[in-house]
Amino acid sequence: MANEIFTFFVCLPLIFKYIKDMASFLYTWNPEYWNWLDFQDAVYRVNNKKQYDIRWSCGKTKRINTGDLFFLMRLGIEPKGIIGCGY
Repeated sequence: MANEIFTFFVCLPLIFKYIKDMASFLYTWNPEYWNWLDFQDAVYRVNNKKQYDIRWSCGKTKRINTGDLFFLMRLGIEPKGIIGCGY
């Protein structure tokens, strides 16, 4: 599974070029608390430039807009760390 996760990772240097002008958000996922049943499908779709929709809790934050930068971090079970980003 580790290889599949890291193929989901988008090249950050290209995004960092534009980050100074964008709001940024960190979404976290811990497989110990939430079993992402279609995770492999999500990875496949994103890697093949297809749309993948999912609802994600953002707490009280109401200022997330289309085009804002986000990072997805896996917590708990190895491999841990940032596994994706986008806007």
